[in-house]
Amino acid sequence: MKTHLHNAPSTTSKTTHPLTQGILLLVAVVLCVLPFKASLFNTANNTTAATPIHSPETPARPTAEEIRRRIDPLLSEARVETKAITARNAHAINALIQGHSAGVQTFAEDVVSPSGKWAYIKSKLPGTSADGHEKFIREKFAKHIFSEVALKEAVSQAVSRQIKELQSLENELAIKMRSELAALTPDSGDAAVQPPDFEAALKEICNAASWDACKGIGNVVTSEIAAQITVQILTRMAASSGILAIGGISSTWSLGVGFVVAIFVDYVLGLIDNPAADIAKAVSKSLGELARTGTDALETECSRLASQRCEQWEQAAQRLIAQATQPTRSASLASVRNP
Repeated sequence: MKTHLHNAPSTTSKTTHPLTQGILLLVAVVLCVLPFKASLFNTANNTTAATPIHSPETPARPTAEEIRRRIDPLLSEARVETKAITARNAHAINALIQGHSAGVQTFAEDVVSPSGKWAYIKSKLPGTSADGHEKFIREKFAKHIFSEVALKEAVSQAVSRQIKELQSLENELAIKMRSELAALTPDSGDAAVQPPDFEAALKEICNAASWDACKGIGNVVTSEIAAQITVQILTRMAASSGILAIGGISSTWSLGVGFVVAIFVDYVLGLIDNPAADIAKAVSKSLGELARTGTDALETECSRLASQRCEQWEQAAQRLIAQATQPTRSASLASVRNP
């Protein structure tokens, strides 16, 4: 019995302790997981480097096409409105003439009245003013139809309205532009990525252009512009109408009375029986020509002002697109830090 127990194999000496087995298993698991985790970390790093993330320091910039889609309808709408503004203001001369055409007959009757006859006879007497009769006719024309001052004011006011209405339209366009660009530009708080200023772009264009191209933008007084354009319009009217004549280099205007005087002389000589009717007919015809010539001249000048303004708006829009799409300093620094 004793011999049997002595010769039996010892299982306790060849069996690994359970605690030792657990430690070995844990080490094996750690050794297997570490390489896999490192591989995932490297993959994540590579993905992050390849995919740009727009942080507040590097906001997304709008493309030129996106900006164009936003502002082109605004520019088109403004161009259409400039035509409506021009059409309204070009009617000023015609409105003045048509509004006073009822006085033509009264004017003609005054010319051939006893006072008119005396003014004519007096101008022929020695020691009297030779132009006394013409002065009488001009005074009656101003009284019953319109004066040279009224005509100049009508033209000047029309040009001034054209400039002011274009300026008002431009201000509205600037507000709409600012709103559209703000919707496309991220609000990062960085001044470098704020929406470009349409009005500032216009001023930059004006500073680089000639004085003539900058009419009405604000650097030239509206009254000065209106005065110069008014002279141009009246000069054109004088060159093609018998109702006006320009006197000398001083640009002082007086109503032409040559055809009225001629009719009156024929009346005095007994060559016509109803001078008032002939005078009224001649004056009405000349006023019609004056209205057409004046309207065409005023419309040409107003259209030129509108065309110049539309061209400046387009140039400012192109400048805005360049400013809005160019990389900012903060974006450039971010690209250097994260190549």
